[in-house]
Amino acid sequence: MDIADIDFTAMYREHMSKAGRKKPPESWDARADEMNRTVNGGTYVRCFIDSMDFSSCSSLLDVGCGTGAIALAAAPRLQEVIGLDYSPRMLELFMENARRGGFDHVRFIRRAWRSARPSRWAFISWEVG
Repeated sequence: MDIADIDFTAMYREHMSKAGRKKPPESWDARADEMNRTVNGGTYVRCFIDSMDFSSCSSLLDVGCGTGAIALAAAPRLQEVIGLDYSPRMLELFMENARRGGFDHVRFIRRAWRSARPSRWAFISWEVG
């Protein structure tokens, strides 16, 4: 079996239906400002990035990117960074943080992971400038 043969969307949907949890984007919007203050630049992020091998990578798709803690910490090592999230406020802070970091190779996709189908994604990008 190859990774391309795995339907991660179906697996996630099955997991979420069993868990019985559904959080609307508004619930994440309400948490975005606090998460932006407490998560970005922390020890977890540094350890996570330090454990990654970026030697053969030029791009990153961060699914559930939130305010960009992981994606933006990795951005200096990459040519392209895409954050995927369904919370408008999280994505707003993601792009503010990208601008503040001086990253002009960052964009986002507003989409829920459970509804993402690569052939149907509409790329909503906001170029930093």
